[in-house]
Amino acid sequence: MNMNFKILLIGIVTSFMLTTGIFVTSDLIKAEGPEEFNFIPRIIVYQGNVFINGKKINEYETDISGNIALILRSGDIELTANVGEFAPGRYHIQLGPRLNRGTVFEVWLEDQVKADESLTYDSDSDGKWNLSVIQDLHFSDMPVATPTPTPIPPTPTPTPVVVQPSFISGEIVSGSSGEYAGAGLKLYAVINDYTSETVEIEEGIYKIVIDPKFDYYVGEEIVFILEGIKSLSTHKFVAGEFNKEVNLIFPSIPATPVPPTPTSIPPTPKPSVPEPTRTPVPAVVEKIIVEVTSTPTPTPLAAVEPKEENISDSTKDDTQSMAIKEEENGGGACGANIDPNAPVSSGHIAMLLTPLLFIGFRKISGRNH
Repeated sequence: MNMNFKILLIGIVTSFMLTTGIFVTSDLIKAEGPEEFNFIPRIIVYQGNVFINGKKINEYETDISGNIALILRSGDIELTANVGEFAPGRYHIQLGPRLNRGTVFEVWLEDQVKADESLTYDSDSDGKWNLSVIQDLHFSDMPVATPTPTPIPPTPTPTPVVVQPSFISGEIVSGSSGEYAGAGLKLYAVINDYTSETVEIEEGIYKIVIDPKFDYYVGEEIVFILEGIKSLSTHKFVAGEFNKEVNLIFPSIPATPVPPTPTSIPPTPKPSVPEPTRTPVPAVVEKIIVEVTSTPTPTPLAAVEPKEENISDSTKDDTQSMAIKEEENGGGACGANIDPNAPVSSGHIAMLLTPLLFIGFRKISGRNH
């Protein structure tokens, strides 16, 4: 308590000394210069105690945590200070200098309770601007603490888990007549916003795959639609189920669709194309050219009459044996197949003259003996 009193006393003395020095300086400046000149900035510091029903606010046990807000409001202008910021139960707030002279402020606690007094930005009755003004504020009630809403954390959206599809099949009958569904009827399944693929019925039997992918479909009812008719019976979706005994009952069975008879389409006649006029082709006359090759007539050799000479028997035998060999080998002049068109070679002539030369040789050799 003594410490708070000393702080308050020091503040009052400091304010007094500043005020006294400023006003003295102001009077000196005004004496030397023109009357409209004023060196001192027009700032007013209001301070004082805050009372609630005649009792200082710091003496109350309040549920307001921290400093209590003191709000000054004049039209669109709003200034804020905290009660107890510099001393318990006291306020301290500055007005000016950029305010219009004569501006009056209403004072509120926590923007809930209005003070009996107001604060004015203006000079005193003597026309002097006081730097510090002591003004206590009185309020009728203690403001109520505004409950701070406890932030509610957003509910986390669970990440969907991918599940296995299920395969189910069974019979389809009518609940009134017991009639089985015919082949060709179309069926599909629905789970909330999921729709399966459409399948065709095979003589009262259906087979379908349910694959909604995510786990939040597990346990939901599967509704079956047959040609626009909803089934009377349902089935719960179980991930990865393989069930062949899920029989379905419908209020009625639609008529089996009859495939339309295909209309025969006559073949498109081909346009007749006139046969082009054929140009007569003259007959080709084959010419047979026969080349006649003249056979050259062999020049006859002069016949040499042999002289009668005594030829020994051994010479005759040698001549006859040579002639027989030439006939056997086909090398004789008379027995050979000679091409009439072939030229007569020197070999042929030599062969023809060989006997004559042999005979002549024998005669010469006989004479020598």
